[in-house]
Amino acid sequence: MPNIVPVVDGVIQSDKGKESSNTTKKSNSSMDKNAFLQLLVAEMQYQDPLEPTANTEYISQFATFSQLEELQNVSAVTKQTLGSDLIGKIVVVQSTDKQGATNYVEGMVDYILQQNNNTYLSVNGGLYKVDDLYQVVDQDYYEAMDVLEALYEKLSALPATDKLTLSDQAAVTTARRLYNSLNEKGKGYVSSELLNILTDAEEKIAELKKAVIG
Repeated sequence: MPNIVPVVDGVIQSDKGKESSNTTKKSNSSMDKNAFLQLLVAEMQYQDPLEPTANTEYISQFATFSQLEELQNVSAVTKQTLGSDLIGKIVVVQSTDKQGATNYVEGMVDYILQQNNNTYLSVNGGLYKVDDLYQVVDQDYYEAMDVLEALYEKLSALPATDKLTLSDQAAVTTARRLYNSLNEKGKGYVSSELLNILTDAEEKIAELKKAVIG
């Protein structure tokens, strides 16, 4: 025997309907426009002919739904545009492992991938959602750090200034070349102590060369 479902004032009355209504309220953000239209058509089939304006509320909800869908589309396009702008740039992304610990990965964005309405960044061979973007590293700073590391290693390998010999001239020259390769912003990252070591070493080498020439 088929189930008989009463209709009162254009609304289907049933416990299942109430549960469905509650579920709909909880998942409004995930219901698409087509599903909402189907629900609206079903309700209009049972509307009260004496109250033809009773469905105005549904029309208003549909308008809100359209606005939400538009905002979601704008958000998706914005993320895609952001991802495209990040190609070739140095970024820091964060991820959470199975133990719940947060890890940070730094590297260049090789390409972006669109999958399941999500935008992914390819960093160091891994894929990360654009939402996981933590920081965009300044390119000048990133390049300066590489040069500074090489400069520090070169100067650290030198003996004390009073122990320098002409055999250290090549290393001192290389250190100066590294410093000169920096732009003005990059040179600003070099500490005064490190720059003094380089200057003192150059002066010592100049003295040694002068002594040899006699």
